[in-house]
Amino acid sequence: MLAEALTVAGLLTLGGVVILPRAVVCVGAGAVLGWPGILPSLLGSGLGATLGFLLARFVFGGVARRFVARRPKVALVLMALESEGWRVLGPLRLASPVPGPAINFACGISRMGYAEYLGTTLVCVVPQTVLFIQLGRTGSQAFASRSPWSLDGLVLAAGLVLTALALWRLGVAAKRQSARLLAEVEARRPALP
Repeated sequence: MLAEALTVAGLLTLGGVVILPRAVVCVGAGAVLGWPGILPSLLGSGLGATLGFLLARFVFGGVARRFVARRPKVALVLMALESEGWRVLGPLRLASPVPGPAINFACGISRMGYAEYLGTTLVCVVPQTVLFIQLGRTGSQAFASRSPWSLDGLVLAAGLVLTALALWRLGVAAKRQSARLLAEVEARRPALP
């Protein structure tokens, strides 16, 4: 069990810097470890988010700022992160098509404080982690029973449908909130002479 837990934590730490589907790792942790998979999943997610943030802030900040300077829409997102902080980061962490490493790097080059960043990140990944662990756990039990019509199989199917609906709804809400915040930031941006 220790080797599996360390593997989960390691993969999620790496996933804070390179694109690695967090959902897949957490579902796998649920299938292999069950509920105890929550701890290494949260630990790895926190370490990965910290690593991405610190690399952006102290190692790759200059390169990232030059990249942002050439892309006005990306600059608006950065301005929104700086002016709204957790209000923008929270929806991005809950349900976003933006990969985690991109969010980590954007926050790292912003003026957002580390405590606000990490606190928001950890709070907003808990619901996803619990959900993904449960899906993996239930799926593992359903496959072990070898009957798709078992209670575990039906719970898994219902969980997958409800997860898809919840993620879709969260994505719609996050996009709406992000668009509103970006519009507010754009309205406050000084006009160029």
